[in-house]
Amino acid sequence: SDYTKFRKVAIIDQNVSNSLFRKTSPIGKTLDIAGEPFTIIGVMEQVMNDDELRIESPEDWYTYKGDEGAESSKVLIPDATWGIVMQYDEPQNAYLLADSTDVMSDVGQKAKDLMNANVKNKDIKYRAEDLQKKAEETQKLSEATNRQLLWIAGISLLVGGIGVMNIMLVSVTERTREIGLKKAIGARKQKIMIQFLTEAAVLTSLGGVIGTIVGIAMAEIISLVSKVPVAISIPAVIISIAFSMAIGLVFGLLPAYQASNLDPIIALRHE
Repeated sequence: SDYTKFRKVAIIDQNVSNSLFRKTSPIGKTLDIAGEPFTIIGVMEQVMNDDELRIESPEDWYTYKGDEGAESSKVLIPDATWGIVMQYDEPQNAYLLADSTDVMSDVGQKAKDLMNANVKNKDIKYRAEDLQKKAEETQKLSEATNRQLLWIAGISLLVGGIGVMNIMLVSVTERTREIGLKKAIGARKQKIMIQFLTEAAVLTSLGGVIGTIVGIAMAEIISLVSKVPVAISIPAVIISIAFSMAIGLVFGLLPAYQASNLDPIIALRHE
C-alpha cells in the first residue's frame, strides 16, 4: 500500500541512523528529502562502506544496487515517490505494442521523441529499448560464437584425424607379415582395405561414444552446480558419433590403401 498510495516513507541503513539519530531509535521520525518529509519505517543492516555515491534517478539505483563494491549509506524510498523528490510527475516508462514487427523500431523512436518533447524536467531523457533489436544482437553474437566453435572443432578433428591415420599406419607396419599371409592365401585388395577401414571407423566411433558420455556427464554436473537446466539432443548425439565414424573412414583411407597394395612376397619377408 506504500507504493499504491504514494506514501512518503523511507528505510535507512545503520550508518545513516547512527549519523542522524545517534543512539535513539529512528522509527517514526521524519527525514527531510529535497524539502519533502519522509517518515522512517525501518532500519536495515549496514553492509559495506565505500566512496560516496550520487543516486539521483531510478536508473542510478538499479545500476548501483547490483554492485557489491558500491555499498554505502542508503536511504530507500518507494520508486512510486521518485516524482515527489525529483519534482516532476512524468511517467517512468511506457510499454508499447506494435501491430507488426517491421515497425517496432519506428514506433519506439517516435514514442521516445514524443515523450521527450513533452517532459518538463530536461534532466530526464527517455530511451527506447527495442526488444527485437536486442534479440537480433544476441542472435548475431550467438552466430559469431558458433562460427568460432566450428573452427575450433574443425582444427580438433583435423589433429585427431591425423593421429588416427598415424596409428593405422603404425598398425599396417606392425602387421605387414599378417597382411602378406592373407594375400598369399587369396585375400583380395578390397577385403584388406575394408578390414583396415573398419578398424579405423571402430576406433574413432569408440572415441566419439566416450566423448559423448563425458560431455553429457559434464553438462549434468554443471547443471547441478549452476542450477541451470540442461537439454541433451538425441539427434545431435547420433550425428556426432556418426561424424566420428566418418573421420575414421576418411583418415583411414591412406593406411588401408597402403595395406591393400602391399606385395605379398615382400610382406612375407618383412621382419
